[in-house]
Amino acid sequence: MIIAIDMDGTLLNSEGKVSAENVEAIKNAQRAGVKVVIATGRSYEDAMRPLQPFDLKLPKICANGADVRDEEGNVLHRQSLEEQDIQNAMNLRFHNDEEVYFEMYVQDGVYTYENAGDVMKAEADRVRSSNEKISRFELDLLAAKQSQQAGVTFLPKEQLMKKALQEDTNIFKFLFFSFDLNKLQVVKDELGKSDNVAISSSALHNVEVNHLKATKGIALRKMAEHLKVDMKHSVAIGDNRNDISMFNEAATSFGMGNGDPEVQSLCNYVTETNDNNGVAKAIEKVLKSSLKA
Repeated sequence: MIIAIDMDGTLLNSEGKVSAENVEAIKNAQRAGVKVVIATGRSYEDAMRPLQPFDLKLPKICANGADVRDEEGNVLHRQSLEEQDIQNAMNLRFHNDEEVYFEMYVQDGVYTYENAGDVMKAEADRVRSSNEKISRFELDLLAAKQSQQAGVTFLPKEQLMKKALQEDTNIFKFLFFSFDLNKLQVVKDELGKSDNVAISSSALHNVEVNHLKATKGIALRKMAEHLKVDMKHSVAIGDNRNDISMFNEAATSFGMGNGDPEVQSLCNYVTETNDNNGVAKAIEKVLKSSLKA
């Protein structure tokens, strides 16, 4: 059996940490012979960070399936964006009157432009001034949730453009973040015109751009093949739209209690929230079912 687990909003609680209950459930599954896999939109380095305090050696599907590693960190599969799609994304970000925070996920880390934090702050101020129902605390919380996901390197615009267009740069994913959903819709509409691009989201206020062949679902199949597990014994646990592709591939799916209601409706089961050890409870249910079989 193979169990694929999303990180943010799923394995990680609202503080971005893994609970002791979730760790113990994963270890129980491993002791039972289950292959437990991380499936996240994070970069490999950022996926490693919350797991480091625990003795957990897990294969990882990173950048929504663009970067797939075994438990030792060896690359099993990579799928970069096409050159034209990279150019389109960079043009959309830097040749557009509307500034949008974005991150570029490449083989050696996550990059953004040097004044990205100022852009996010200015946009938060605009949103707050036009909508009195949204508090500064709520906006700061949204920004913090985004920033906790990536150890980002800041580069001047010219250097970032140069790195993006270098022949030896493998860009796995672009992530656009905005408090203004209209801006995100522009990103979806413009970059979604390409036949080689998959558009998804891991939260309400972001858009993630990958190669069409870089999805969690495709990567889950590749991982199952690598681990010699039949997909009829596959389980996926997640909370948001970038998890849908693996829900479609897995034999059994669990949506998080804190997840997107539309995503929950696509799952076989809905477990508890990420702050109430929903992953542990889903794993316990799977292990009990397998013992009965």
